[in-house]
Amino acid sequence: MSHALLSPSSAKRWFACSPSARLEAKLPETTSDYAKEGTLAHKLAELLLMVQYGKGPAHLIAKQLNIVKANKLYNLVMRDHIEIFIAYIHNLGVHAATLFLETTLDLSHVIPQSFGTGDIAFVLEKTLYVVDLKYGAGVLVDVFENEQLMIYAEGWLEHIGFMFDIEDIVLIIYQPRMDNISEWRISVTDLRKWVRTKLVPAAKIAWKGEGKLSAGSHCQFCGARKLCKVYANYNLALDKYEFKDPRLLKLADLTLILDQQSAFTSWLKLVKDYATEQARKGRSIPGYKLVQGRGDRIVSDEAALVKQLKKLGFEEERLIKSGLVTFAELKNLMGIKAFEKHVAPYLIKPSGAPTLVPEADKRKAYNSNDKAQDDFADLLTD
Repeated sequence: MSHALLSPSSAKRWFACSPSARLEAKLPETTSDYAKEGTLAHKLAELLLMVQYGKGPAHLIAKQLNIVKANKLYNLVMRDHIEIFIAYIHNLGVHAATLFLETTLDLSHVIPQSFGTGDIAFVLEKTLYVVDLKYGAGVLVDVFENEQLMIYAEGWLEHIGFMFDIEDIVLIIYQPRMDNISEWRISVTDLRKWVRTKLVPAAKIAWKGEGKLSAGSHCQFCGARKLCKVYANYNLALDKYEFKDPRLLKLADLTLILDQQSAFTSWLKLVKDYATEQARKGRSIPGYKLVQGRGDRIVSDEAALVKQLKKLGFEEERLIKSGLVTFAELKNLMGIKAFEKHVAPYLIKPSGAPTLVPEADKRKAYNSNDKAQDDFADLLTD
């Protein structure tokens, strides 16, 4: 399913930086194994809850569970985390009759052309519980005045509110890999006031792409940050310290630098990756060039290498424990000279990926045509 321009998951960003959604929309969508892992964890939670509360044909649920288990990103750690999550939901006292799972919520009545997927919602007495499972382990998320969860709450009220007499809403963010369970209660009256006075006006501005660009922690997952000059200036603000001796900085300066160091290094890598990508497409980056990356040595024939080392008196159990890919351990076991004599013949060093370096680098500039000719040299000489 495609994402809405103003999705609930990116609400923190377009609240703080209203033009960001339109800027991101101009760039190709990307994904990662982290995102795929999160999607898989959500599917697993949905299926296990369906089993727990008898929602859906058992044979179809079992079939989908087998598909989840066959996924390369599935593991027993994920299963443990999700089972504990299921137990937490159960202990809240939820009843099958009022439990809603993985539901597409229409939000167009408050946000232009917007929708989102609500993970879990249920009603106990006059309270609506809105639960958001976050499987990521990188960023701790707090539920207090969390825009995404408040939008989901509005969506759930619109979707099922007519079925129940709801007075309060409990918003819950559950992060099993960060040992974080964050809960916050808000009345329906206060939520609707926030929707009317904060959400609707912010969504109108963001939909038009108006307002000023604003950099901050909300930029972390913005797809446009690698090209955003405001975000670049935000990170380069550290330059004012001119790498002074830390003893000359004020304590408040140290706090700012420490707080921003993670975002700064992440931004630098993002910019370099983007520049490398552009260079590989044949676009010139002034002052830089592509060179062939240095690859790490790998074992060409592990079975043959184990056989050779066993001839030299190494026990197989000891070799396995060392892990043949850990060459430093093998060098310590047998010495550098013996390693080069007996192990090196079983190693190969493939070319690394092209990397971007300053033009002063002595390595030859990478040429994709040369690489193609090398790859097909045998065919060309036949």
